[in-house]
Amino acid sequence: ASQRLLWWCICLPRVLAVMDDGFVNRKSECALLLLGMLAGAHVFMHGPHGVGKSQLARRVFALLRTAHPSEHFAIVMSRTTLPDELFGPVSLLAAKRGVFERNTAGHLPSARVAFLDEPMNAQSALLNSMLGILNEGVFRNGACEQAVPLRMAVAASTDFPEKELSPFYDRFLIRIDLQRLSSPAQWAEMLRSTSPSHEKHAHHLDGHNELLDNAMLQELERRAKLATVMPRCMYFLSSLPSSIELVCKKERGLFEEEHGRPFLDVSERRMCAVLGALRVAAVVRHLRGGVSDPSSAYVSLLECALVQHMLWELPEHHEVLVKACSLALEEALEQYPLSEEERVCLQGWSRLNPWQRAIACGGECGLFGKEVMKAIR
Repeated sequence: ASQRLLWWCICLPRVLAVMDDGFVNRKSECALLLLGMLAGAHVFMHGPHGVGKSQLARRVFALLRTAHPSEHFAIVMSRTTLPDELFGPVSLLAAKRGVFERNTAGHLPSARVAFLDEPMNAQSALLNSMLGILNEGVFRNGACEQAVPLRMAVAASTDFPEKELSPFYDRFLIRIDLQRLSSPAQWAEMLRSTSPSHEKHAHHLDGHNELLDNAMLQELERRAKLATVMPRCMYFLSSLPSSIELVCKKERGLFEEEHGRPFLDVSERRMCAVLGALRVAAVVRHLRGGVSDPSSAYVSLLECALVQHMLWELPEHHEVLVKACSLALEEALEQYPLSEEERVCLQGWSRLNPWQRAIACGGECGLFGKEVMKAIR
């Protein structure tokens, strides 16, 4: 598994090229979805109809080697969605024995990957009943607790959740805000990419070296636990919540007056999940460089640039989050200045990891990623 994982990380640019094939201006989104799969983190995609949310999800799900198609679960949710559609029908055999139990085969509790389309349209009680599955990986099936093999759930929505759905929304670590193409050149590139001649030459995964299996993901998790966090990065992450609070206090009145929504709040659980994802990104970066020693991986400033995609709740938070991240970064660099040797090393890592640059510098909140890149130059 270790050698297969090393080879997969070396092939990462090709994997991303396959994911991004046929899309325009979606490199950052593809890389974020891939990070979600590798870290076992759920992803929330917001955007208007027709921007490719479901297609992007299918691309990342296709990277996971599964034993049976039923391990992929997808559902379009609405106000009339019933628990049976999500968790499976009540077992008649169990009912005859006087036991309430669901037959979960082919439904969310038995899935390894799940696509939830328009979950904000469903009733809040139904969404809240999914919290155990999304967070602890456990489904209460009658009197028993059933382990859920869910690796990654992707939710796609045209709306952001109301306040009562905050617990459900909080389970999605990575947030992606998809926008329509903004220039005639992008539209022309997109239209060309849908032509038959392009489809003929489209890339495909070979089904062997570029699919992830359980053993590889478990090896990645093992290595991530061994990854160290540089003092500079630990200072940045630990001071980030207070930096966010400080910036929010300055902006709160204006924000609530304009948008009428509560301001940015970062929980302890979310920060722990953020660190877990950064450790995974650090391991992939080291493996991409051909460094196979598990104990040598460390979380650097390159990984810290990824937090901007994990802490916002609404697109309006991007600017505030960039300010808070920049403030925390400035303090961290004051406490632990970069040596010239570290700069050279980080510049080398950056060149080796175009996927990480795509995440760090993509989208509106990519402004902080650009600041990090500027800091290491």
